[in-house]
Amino acid sequence: MSFTELKAFDAVARHGSFVKAAQELGRSQPTLTTQVAQLEKAYDTELIIRSRGKIKGLTPLGESLREITRSLVALEQDANNLLRDAGNLNSGEVRIAATAPVMVVRLTKVFKERHPNVDCHLEFGNSERILQSILQCDADFGILGGSVDHTDCVAIPISKPEIVLVGSNDHPATESGVLSRKAFAKETLLIREPGSETRELMLTKIQQYHYAPARLVEIGSRSGAIAAARAGMGLAAVSEHEIEASEGLSIVRLESFRVFGVNHAVFLKNRSQARLLQVLLDCCNYLT
Repeated sequence: MSFTELKAFDAVARHGSFVKAAQELGRSQPTLTTQVAQLEKAYDTELIIRSRGKIKGLTPLGESLREITRSLVALEQDANNLLRDAGNLNSGEVRIAATAPVMVVRLTKVFKERHPNVDCHLEFGNSERILQSILQCDADFGILGGSVDHTDCVAIPISKPEIVLVGSNDHPATESGVLSRKAFAKETLLIREPGSETRELMLTKIQQYHYAPARLVEIGSRSGAIAAARAGMGLAAVSEHEIEASEGLSIVRLESFRVFGVNHAVFLKNRSQARLLQVLLDCCNYLT
């Protein structure tokens, strides 16, 4: 077994195609096919399910090996960045995942001003999804809300955004910008999907203060909740950091309490000394 064979397998598993994997690695397709076949033959096992020359998926053993090769490829990238550029980050790439598009765009802008030749790849999702991307080495650096209790990760608080309600500019509640318990009981609350820290914070707080909306509508993404609020379907619970001035929305707060979250910068503990991650962490100081 060689690292070349493992890297070939990882690329094929990621793309689901020998052709695309060969293009990424700069090898010929027959060479890549042979390298993966040699890996399987050496251990008399099957890693990739093939049918009529096409990849149908990975075997259970292939899935387990993929978990290992993800980390190997990520660590190789760290080594390349360190040795090739002596810490100057004059080239390479970084994968950033975040719960709030507005925040990660700001982070990318600050980072690119310092290191314009490093390619940035962005991913968005809820807190649960972002943490999984970090753990599976599909992202190098994450920004997510709430507590991060995982022994393999470093989580550093970087901001404390307020969780607010937003509605269309012509929504009656936006005139005063404040809702009493009685008024809230007549409203439709647009809430994110399970796994969203914004959802958990808002639901916990309204239950604590005995606020109950007339209707609760679950919407599977931040952009979907914002769109529904803009269309007049109700009031959406979002982080104040996620609201752009151009979105045609007004903020509404609940009379008896305020809701605050905590955003963390998150990365794998075994990569905490990588210069790339330290630079990104420093860039976070310019987000607030």
